[in-house]
Amino acid sequence: MEKHLADLNEHRPCENFRYIWKRNDGSICHITSLGRPIFDGHGKFQGYIGTAEDITCQVKTEEKIRSAETKLMTAINSLEVIFAIWDSDDRLVFENEFFASLTKVSSNHIVSARRLKNILMRLLNMILLVTSKTMMQGS
Repeated sequence: MEKHLADLNEHRPCENFRYIWKRNDGSICHITSLGRPIFDGHGKFQGYIGTAEDITCQVKTEEKIRSAETKLMTAINSLEVIFAIWDSDDRLVFENEFFASLTKVSSNHIVSARRLKNILMRLLNMILLVTSKTMMQGS
């Protein structure tokens, strides 16, 4: 808000200024606006000309997306199974907390195909070790 007010006081162009407006019916409207200063032939500031756009639908959609992402991440992280996604270049792009706790690797790091093979081999060895211990306890 301070930057916007400074821009107005200095008669600078304003872009993507977002604000909330309460309509007469009490509903909330999200607005974005832009404006450019107008000066007369002597350089005297005359005011602003610009546009304003109601972006309420966009803001509500973004809120729904964030909420859905949060719910999805919570669900995936509650799984006690390995969940990981690699892209077509074998880069790890997402993993759940269970995967990260087992491998000590996260998508914040660049994981090469060679490293991916090592991670998967280590996981496979862990699974085989647990499986063989379980089978030995059962007999």
